[in-house]
Amino acid sequence: MAAILVIVALGLAIVGWNLGSKGEPSKGANVAPETISPEPLGHPVLVAARDLAAGERPADLEDALRLAYFPEPPASTFSALDQLPDTRLARPLAEGDVLRESGFVGGSALAEVVPPGFRAVGVGIDAVIGGGGFLAPGDRVDVLYFAEAQGEGGERHRLARRLFADVSVLGVGERLVGVDGDDEKGGERTAVLAMPETETARLLLAETTGRLRLAVVGSEEAAGFGEGIDDLRMMAGGASFLPVSLGQSLSEPGQTVSFEELTGVERPAAKRAPAPPQTGYRVVQHVGASRSVVTLP
Repeated sequence: MAAILVIVALGLAIVGWNLGSKGEPSKGANVAPETISPEPLGHPVLVAARDLAAGERPADLEDALRLAYFPEPPASTFSALDQLPDTRLARPLAEGDVLRESGFVGGSALAEVVPPGFRAVGVGIDAVIGGGGFLAPGDRVDVLYFAEAQGEGGERHRLARRLFADVSVLGVGERLVGVDGDDEKGGERTAVLAMPETETARLLLAETTGRLRLAVVGSEEAAGFGEGIDDLRMMAGGASFLPVSLGQSLSEPGQTVSFEELTGVERPAAKRAPAPPQTGYRVVQHVGASRSVVTLP
């Protein structure tokens, strides 16, 4: 009897062990397999994510760009945003077009801040002419002109007048508007002014025939024309607020400016020398078909 009970107990133990091993979840059954994203094939190249117009600056439009992958990298392209030049597009781009080095406007940092229809003209300055040495890029100035001329009779004409009002200063010395650089002042010898294309000859003639002085416009008064040096970059996109008039069409050559027009002083007409007094008698002689005048004492 005891042997039978032992056999039954062993059988129950075996059955229980089998049931327990079947109910136990296998290790790792609920662990999701790792998803390995395949690496993109090819070389990354920046392309336009939407249509871009000429004059836009892609470096400031990260949402307008995306990466596309090519089996071989096209020549003169960019693979990252930090490789883009801080310049504007020379031509429009359609969505999906590749950004290339040749598609950007070239030029120096100065050319970037010159508004359309204007020219950057340098004039000589010193501590007196340049606002007492405190002139800085981004200031607005009135250009004053002094001239002295001598008349026919020896009299001297002196005059002073304001030639241009509210002119933008693009640079002073090696400092340029909108560009980080050395803020040290005092030794500059040139100032770069943004002049309308049709007025550059007038400024050149004024500097070579007289003396110039730059009068700085107060910040409160200049605020009516825009605040901060970023406004100069906005002008390059076509929204110019420079009060100096552009004058005639930009396609026409600049008008010639004379010294008299510049100064407003008309020189007296040259007097004719009196004719010498006539002496003797004049006799007309006719010899055949010829005619001559003879003076007799």
